[in-house]
Amino acid sequence: MRVLRAHGRRGRAAGPAVVLALCAAVTMACGGGPTGVAQSALAPADLLLDPSALPVGFTATELSVAQLVEANASQLKASDATEVSPPQCRPTADARLDPTLNEANSAVLGAQASFGGLVELVTTQSRDIGADIATMTGDCARTETTISNGNLAGTRVVTQHTEMAQPDLGHAADQVEQMLLIKSATTTTLADHSVRTRIDYVGYAVVAGSHASADSARATPVTVGLTVSGDPTEAVAPPAPAPMARPAMPEQDFVSLFGSALTTAVQGRKS
Repeated sequence: MRVLRAHGRRGRAAGPAVVLALCAAVTMACGGGPTGVAQSALAPADLLLDPSALPVGFTATELSVAQLVEANASQLKASDATEVSPPQCRPTADARLDPTLNEANSAVLGAQASFGGLVELVTTQSRDIGADIATMTGDCARTETTISNGNLAGTRVVTQHTEMAQPDLGHAADQVEQMLLIKSATTTTLADHSVRTRIDYVGYAVVAGSHASADSARATPVTVGLTVSGDPTEAVAPPAPAPMARPAMPEQDFVSLFGSALTTAVQGRKS
């Protein structure tokens, strides 16, 4: 499990509670803080990726924090009508985080391509990355979710989570306390037995606050979340084999993009 934690100068390792999915940034110390570290004057929007840095094929779209919260709330409500196996692998981090998000403490960047979608969320609110680790790795690396009622009753979704390599952040790595990158491959079998597949990427990280001086209080950490979702394949009925999903971008490209998101959260967006 690749989880970055605080270096010794912080006195202790960062705890697990600190990021659809997707999702964040927090104010940093100002004044005499280290050069290159985002300052407290920067709002969460100043710590988002610049739209010009979006991957080829993606175009920024209008997306507000309120719209993201509303969309996530709808998904969370739908998840109440599901059964997850193993049962301890039911996700919890989004349900805890989403109600705390608003336009004052968060900023969001949305983008769309003909082959998928992208969402970055930067917020001063903390995401429980430890819960993400618990529900997407180890015994929860493979889960089965069954929809028990509604018009999709009987649908079964098998998800295989694979942890990805961490980006090379250079000196910015000193500001990252915790990080998790996951590739999720889902196979959805509908009630009529037709099958569709999809590949998504998600990255969560906690960016530490800086110290303005030896006597100053530590600034609040920032949480950064980035999700890139590939379009699902067309449903194919048996006995035809399940269709092969294509990700919205190569895995390494997502890792590099997430690295850019973290560097921007540390340094602030260049004007």
